[in-house]
Amino acid sequence: MSILMISHELEEITQWSHAMHVLYCGQMVEAGPTKKVFNGPYHPYTQALVKSLPDYAHGIGHKAPFYALKGTIPPLQHLPIGCRLGPRCPQAQKECVATPTLVKSHGHSFACHFPLNREKKKCNPC
Repeated sequence: MSILMISHELEEITQWSHAMHVLYCGQMVEAGPTKKVFNGPYHPYTQALVKSLPDYAHGIGHKAPFYALKGTIPPLQHLPIGCRLGPRCPQAQKECVATPTLVKSHGHSFACHFPLNREKKKCNPC
């Protein structure tokens, strides 16, 4: 039996799922076993979601800001070409105007021209 859960609550997803897919503006950016994706993201958006989680173990200061990517989410009528995260991505370069291909490695998939883990870059066919 399968259940589809759609959520921004990554901590909850890790408790309830074996695998997860991360989407940004309808574009799949990363997928794989939940623990692998959560503990070692390759796509900058997945990393931003993980970094935005509050760390209750160290306490949160009064009015302390949470991590967030710069910029705003594009309207659905004007989605960017190529990688949809491109205008907000800290890793973005010229190549990001082309849609990245999905790279699969050891059950973990991601679509990024400049993945966070440089060793994964070797798997990229482009």
